[in-house]
Amino acid sequence: MKTASCFGPAHILLPGENIPLEKWGCVACDQFTSDRAYWEQADAAVGGCPSTLRLILPEVYLEDKDAARRVENIHAAMDEYSRDVLTRAVDGFVYVERTEQSGRVRQGLVGKIDLEAYSYEKGARPAIRPSERTVTERIPPRMAVRRGAALETPHVMMLADDPGCTLIEPIGARKSELKKLYEGELMQGGGHIAGWAVEDPAMLAQIDAALAALGSQEAFDARYPQARGAKPLTLAVGDGNHSLAAAKACWEELKATLTPEERENHPARWCLAEVCNVHSPAIEIEPIHRVLFNVDCGAVLLALISWSDSNMAGICFGDSKQQAFTLAGVSRVCWRLKRLSRKLPRIPRIISISMPQIKTWVSSRRVSLSIIFPRIIRTVSSIPY
Repeated sequence: MKTASCFGPAHILLPGENIPLEKWGCVACDQFTSDRAYWEQADAAVGGCPSTLRLILPEVYLEDKDAARRVENIHAAMDEYSRDVLTRAVDGFVYVERTEQSGRVRQGLVGKIDLEAYSYEKGARPAIRPSERTVTERIPPRMAVRRGAALETPHVMMLADDPGCTLIEPIGARKSELKKLYEGELMQGGGHIAGWAVEDPAMLAQIDAALAALGSQEAFDARYPQARGAKPLTLAVGDGNHSLAAAKACWEELKATLTPEERENHPARWCLAEVCNVHSPAIEIEPIHRVLFNVDCGAVLLALISWSDSNMAGICFGDSKQQAFTLAGVSRVCWRLKRLSRKLPRIPRIISISMPQIKTWVSSRRVSLSIIFPRIIRTVSSIPY
């Protein structure tokens, strides 16, 4: 299915209606990486039933001696499922509603990402960009699964900056007109999920037009005035960054062997993904914290502020100077900033310090990493990456 957009309709395969949904779906391969018991329980829950669990390599097993054999089993399962399990298909999008444990409903559209419109290289500014630094060492294990695979089952979530709710929500408002494909519970407390087929040509055109508007220079300049004139950002990778990077790496590897004509329509050029609205009430984005062990609270704050002043980095203590923070490795773990007010320099304005700045500061000290100042230091990105 040809599309000129960076995100378009796809040929999406689905298991037969006789396959239990709670056994078919599973979490992403990079979850529960320190909890082997979770994956053992998932394996027991699935048993001999067809499942996407058999199509992924959980990262908890990457260092095991049988990792290569697991990849072979994944490819064999893909071949089997292609013949006997994936008996339904959608030519378009799948509109998804995921009900979380909190009761909030996350809406999304599943379609295909054009990997020619995406790059994880530093400094690149394509229409689709990562939202975090890509750790290239994490790509090869995923490439091992993707090479020679008959199917793809990536866990990739894209984020659209759509405050006007023009892309996904209008489809959800008309879901009664769509064919329901599946509905049920996900395994191990994963919540509830339902999906509908979006194949109507008028709806497909509506989605394409909304995406084009979101990715226009005019819309970009209006949303990000501080980046006015820069190359527009249409979608950001919200989750599954390394799965998408592996798809890109495999495509670049394969593309070198193809003719220009073959590159236009080769299936490996695209990657399946779900697009969600970053303004959805069901999506909460929180900073990644780090912890410093076996250090003195006051000394850490004073050193951080001193470093910030010297490097013009800026700090943020939130809206109140009464917020508590916790530090592991000391006897008194709860402090009040007002108790340190006599020692701390006067802060003229509330500004933020980014995580890369914190890492730079931490690397200049000889302390053991992991920093977390809950609700005190926050990470803020004012310009789209």
